[in-house]
Amino acid sequence: MQAWCCVLPRRLLILLCLATCPDLGWAQVPQRPFPQAANTTGYGLRPDHLTASQRNAAVAAYYDDWKTRHLRPSVAVAGDWKVDFNGGGATVSEAMGYGMILTAYMAGHDPQAKQIFDGLNRLRKRYPSAGNPALMAWRIEANEAVPVTNAATDGDLDMAMGLVLAYAQWGDAAYRTEALALLGAIKTGLVRADHSLRLGDWDNVAGRTRPSDYMPAFFRAFHDFSGDAVWPSVEAKGHEIMESLQASHAASTGLLPDFAILSGGTWQPAGPGFLEGANDGKYYYNACRVPWRIGWAVEAFDDQAARRIAGRIMTWAAGAHAGPTAFRAGYGLDGSNISGNNYATSAFIAPTGVAAMASGHQAWLNAAFTDTSTRRGGYYENSIGLLCLLIMSGNAWLPGEPPEGGGDPPPPPPAGPRLDLLADGGWYGVADARSSLAAAPQPVDGKIAENWTVARMSAPGAYDTYVSLGVNIPGNSLTGLQSVRVTYKSDHPLSFALNQPGLSEYGESYRVVLSASATWRTVDLPVSAFAQPSWSTRKHIALDLAAIPSVSFNPEVDASGAAVNGRIEVSTLILDGLGNRIGYDAWALDLPAGQRGPAVRVGHSPVPNLVAYAFGRLPDAVEPADLPRVAPAADAVQVAHRFNPAATDVTMAYQRWDHAAGVWRDVAVLSSTEENARRTAVLDAEGDSIILRLRATKISPAP
Repeated sequence: MQAWCCVLPRRLLILLCLATCPDLGWAQVPQRPFPQAANTTGYGLRPDHLTASQRNAAVAAYYDDWKTRHLRPSVAVAGDWKVDFNGGGATVSEAMGYGMILTAYMAGHDPQAKQIFDGLNRLRKRYPSAGNPALMAWRIEANEAVPVTNAATDGDLDMAMGLVLAYAQWGDAAYRTEALALLGAIKTGLVRADHSLRLGDWDNVAGRTRPSDYMPAFFRAFHDFSGDAVWPSVEAKGHEIMESLQASHAASTGLLPDFAILSGGTWQPAGPGFLEGANDGKYYYNACRVPWRIGWAVEAFDDQAARRIAGRIMTWAAGAHAGPTAFRAGYGLDGSNISGNNYATSAFIAPTGVAAMASGHQAWLNAAFTDTSTRRGGYYENSIGLLCLLIMSGNAWLPGEPPEGGGDPPPPPPAGPRLDLLADGGWYGVADARSSLAAAPQPVDGKIAENWTVARMSAPGAYDTYVSLGVNIPGNSLTGLQSVRVTYKSDHPLSFALNQPGLSEYGESYRVVLSASATWRTVDLPVSAFAQPSWSTRKHIALDLAAIPSVSFNPEVDASGAAVNGRIEVSTLILDGLGNRIGYDAWALDLPAGQRGPAVRVGHSPVPNLVAYAFGRLPDAVEPADLPRVAPAADAVQVAHRFNPAATDVTMAYQRWDHAAGVWRDVAVLSSTEENARRTAVLDAEGDSIILRLRATKISPAP
């Protein structure tokens, strides 16, 4: 079967494999096959001097070359694989981690990806660390004799990420089990009580760490995957260490050292000869990975601390160099040259391309992508280069990132009623003292539009202005929500938020960031795509779909200090899976005794079957917005319209307020044919004060 499977069309191959190899099942089929650039969300720039197809082709060609140069079959166990890190057949845990991540990403392009991934995974388990057998020994020699070495933190973190990606890619439950076990071992063996990272399981001295081991994009993914609260703490500790080092030792460059030590209560660069050589306290072959590790967190999750850290490095890099090809192989933390750095390598250049994505340096990003895609070096340079190319091209998806659309057609919406907020919602705009809106948003020609201006930012990096285009949720509830479909255009990326009471609408709300788009763009988002940002201080607050009064679009504006203009347009905003219900606003009206009267229609909508009634004597031409919103103060009856989407008929529900229990109790539920005959009798029986449901929003059946 191996001889002919590789030449069959992919769809036919899948069907034949399922028919002849039922034990494989759907778990063998890549769920996010390369390329994924059109389906992966991103908060930063992408190279704009090449088309998406050209970028994808460059990544695929680089991977094919990397695979030929650096992947080797095991010499000890047939079917196992290793990444050759020295050209002689030896490997290290860091190389194995890179290989596991790369093969998980390139599934769909490489028909051997899962086979190779599984071989890499088996080999790493064959060589346990002498210090913690759940981790991998750092170095395996070419003959694969059993080593007596300990673990290195970065290698095990990358291998754990490889397993998390593999579970998302192929769905094999064994990957999930192994990922959770490895994450638990890393937590136990490599994370200190203060949430700093050890250099490895051999490192028992407090206050020593390697800044390039802090991988905030991974820590966010680990937390989403495992639910373990240790990962946000490790992420925060890494930010703390790096910002302290930048402020005290690299204020003009933002550069980080290979190794750092805690001395006198502050983090400082390690001295020469601390672990690996004379450059241990400089920006050298470990720290060169920081712009990649940190920039990825901005691109993937809009991590604001990571944005600051990467931005400082890129401000210096772009100001001190003509372009990425002038970026050298190592610097002092003050930006001075170090001995022997007079050459260019992808190990240093490619990570700056990722940081450029995160910090708005388009020209640098374009040049870094081109240089990396054409430059070759050793295993380390090529592996970092390929990982950075995946991010720069938009193909480095992470579990928990919502697909954006633009690739394969989106899946069909779930069966069931849908709420079209463009037609039925109450739209609003909000601007603070430093921002402005052109006009209140109104539906015009089937879309909502809003022009906005941010007049001034108080300081670079400070998000202290606010502009919002929002729409109220009838009934203040999204109970049952399964997915959201939005079609929009925007000059800037948008934070699309589910606004929950008790959480700030912009910062701490559950949200997804939508990329800027000059043309109409449709995105389908499952509820699971909405999350609080990693930097939120209250990100532990659970999402409560039963208490969402509005959703809003908030421009993601780089805090540059200058005025910024933009425009948001929305032509579709549909909520799927809400069940057979309607949303409405409750308005209370107390009628004096003796003033009950016939039903008076006080509001209506051009939407078919969307009506609102008030019972009692009301002024002519009264509108729902003119009535006060109050809690029921006495015996009351509320009236609600309920639409059956399948039959499009209307029922009326009358309820009485039970003061003792603090709840509404049904008095009568009437069909449309019964309603007219019994309305008066119900009202007469229940007293003079009534609650009116004056706005009802139709949920139409799914097409």
